[in-house]
Amino acid sequence: MNPSYVEKRVKEILTQEMGDAAPKEINNRMLLSYLDFDELSVTELVMQFEEEFAMEMEEEEFNKCVIVQDLIDLIMGGPHHG
Repeated sequence: MNPSYVEKRVKEILTQEMGDAAPKEINNRMLLSYLDFDELSVTELVMQFEEEFAMEMEEEEFNKCVIVQDLIDLIMGGPHHG
């Protein structure tokens, strides 16, 4: 997978999930806690990432991510399906 594509799509998906509450720009060092996702949003995000990147991700793995870059790293290193 292309790292710049993954980064771009992760930020787009996070922004889409936040809707009007999204900051103007999401950077890689931004704390995921700052983005303030509730449990339902986390579930929806995990499903979107699994579909977008043909991978499996547990909510617990998502919740261990502290900053956006952690999430990108998780996706880049996660088990992917062809």
